[in-house]
Amino acid sequence: MTHVLRGTRHYSWSRAAAFLRTTASSTAAAAAAPGTQRLPPARLQQLRPPAVRFGTAATASAGQPTSAISTRNNDPKVSSTEVLPSERQVEVLWDDGHNSYFDYTWLRVNCPSFLHESGQRTLFPGDVDPGLKPVETSAGDSRVSITWSDGHLSCYGTAWLREHDNSPSALHERSHGSRPAPLRAWDAIPKVDARDYMEDGGAVYRTLRKINRVGVVLLENAGAEEGTVLDLARRVAPVSHHTLYGEMFDVISQDNPRNLAYTNERLRMHMDLVYYESPPGLQFLHCLEFDEGAKGGQTNFLDAFAAADHLREKFPEKFEVLSRVPTTFEKIRAAAPRVDGEGRNVQALEPSHMQYQRPIFQLDANGELLAVTWAPMFEGVLMCQPQDVVPYYLAYREFQRLVEEGPYAESHTVRQRLKPGQCLVFNNRRMLHGREAFTTSEKGSRWLQGCYVNIDDATSRLCGLHVSRRSSSSSPSSSSAPESGTDYGSVAPNYLTRVGNGSLPVSW
Repeated sequence: MTHVLRGTRHYSWSRAAAFLRTTASSTAAAAAAPGTQRLPPARLQQLRPPAVRFGTAATASAGQPTSAISTRNNDPKVSSTEVLPSERQVEVLWDDGHNSYFDYTWLRVNCPSFLHESGQRTLFPGDVDPGLKPVETSAGDSRVSITWSDGHLSCYGTAWLREHDNSPSALHERSHGSRPAPLRAWDAIPKVDARDYMEDGGAVYRTLRKINRVGVVLLENAGAEEGTVLDLARRVAPVSHHTLYGEMFDVISQDNPRNLAYTNERLRMHMDLVYYESPPGLQFLHCLEFDEGAKGGQTNFLDAFAAADHLREKFPEKFEVLSRVPTTFEKIRAAAPRVDGEGRNVQALEPSHMQYQRPIFQLDANGELLAVTWAPMFEGVLMCQPQDVVPYYLAYREFQRLVEEGPYAESHTVRQRLKPGQCLVFNNRRMLHGREAFTTSEKGSRWLQGCYVNIDDATSRLCGLHVSRRSSSSSPSSSSAPESGTDYGSVAPNYLTRVGNGSLPVSW
C-alpha cells in the first residue's frame, strides 16, 4: 500500500488519485454491494435512536443516498466481514488471509458520506453517538457496506480500508518500512540538468524523488547569474524563512562576519535554522564563483537518519537519552548591516532572539525516528533534570564522534566541490552539511547564494506531482507513461514528513 503522510494530516496516493478520478460528489448515490440484503424500512425505523443528530450533515435513511466510493480492478479483495459486538468492532477477512478490525465509532467517523467534495469533514468525531452499532455488513468486489442502527448506509472502498488498517502488524509494517541505503563516501550525488528542471514538471518531480530517496541532488547547467537560486527554488514552492537573512543570502567570505558561514573557515556538520519551531525543509545553494586555484572548500554531507539508526543499534541507552532530554537551540543577534556578495550594505539586519527546545532525536508515537536536529554552534544552555546532565553529555559526545570522525564518518561523508553553475538542493531535516576550510587567490573567491523552502510546501509539491503522474499513467486514454527507470511502487520512507506532526514514517 502506498502512503505519503499520516498523523494530523495524512494523504495517500491511492486516496488522492481516487479523489482526482471521481466526479461524484460526497452526496452522490452509492449502489449497494452485490448480494446485500437491506433491512425493511419499518425495522430500520425501530432500530433508529430517537432524535439523533450528527452535526450539520443530515443522516441518511434507508432510502437516502450516501457517498460513492471510487474503486479499481486491482483493489484488495475481502473474503468476509463479521460484526463483533463484545469488542465493538467489525472484522474484515482478506483474501490473502490477513484480518483487520475496525472500531464502530472509527468507522462511522470516517464514513465517506460526511466528506465534503473539498475533502473537509462535515461530521466531527464528537457528533457521533457512541451507542451506534452496525446491524448488517456485506462485502462486494471493491467495497464493504455497513448498515447502521440509525438506518444510515456507509460504503468503504476496500483499498481505503486496507490502507488504514490499524492492526499491530500493519502499524509495524508502516513504522518499519524499508529505508533507502544512505549515500556513502564513494557515491556520487545524483544529478539533474537545471535546464530540464526549469522547463519540465517531470524533471522537478524526478528531483524531489531523488531528494526523498538519498537526501541531496546536484542541479547542473544552472548558469552563474545572481538571483538564479530563487528561480530554482520557486519551481518547488515559495521561498521561506526570510526573517534572519532575507529571501536570499550570500555565502562569501566577509570582513567582520556575523556568521561562520561568511568566512573561509571550516564549517562543522550541522543543520540550518534549528532554533525555529519549524526549520527549513529544502535548502538551495547555488555556486556563482569558485576560484579554480582555491584549496579546500568542499561541501560535505552525511545522512543524519542513518547515523541516528547506527547509534541506536550500537548504543541504545545513549540514543534513548538524546531522544528524551531537550537541547536548547538559539539565535541571539544584535542589529547589524547586511552585506551582499560584493561587500555592499544592502539591508539592515534586525535584532533577533529565537530559542527553541527539542531533543536531538524526535520519535513518533511508536518510537520510530521522525526527525534529527543537530547544530552545535547554535546551542544555548542545557536545561534539564540534574540526573540527566552527565548521561546527556556522554551520549552527545558519542553521536558527535560518529558524524565527525572515525570509521563511520569516513565511510558516510560525501564530499562535493562545487563549480559555477551548479546548485545543491538538499533536505535540511535529514542531511547534515558542512564545509572544508579554503584559501583563494587574491582575485578569486568562493561565492554561493542560498535560500530555503518550507518542508510542508515541498512535500505538497512532491505529492501533487506524484498523484497527477500516477493518475495520467493509469488512465487508459492517456498517452503519457512513466519515465524509464521510475519505480512507482518502490518502498522508501518519506523523509520529507513535517517534523512534529506525530506521523508515522510510512513508506511510499
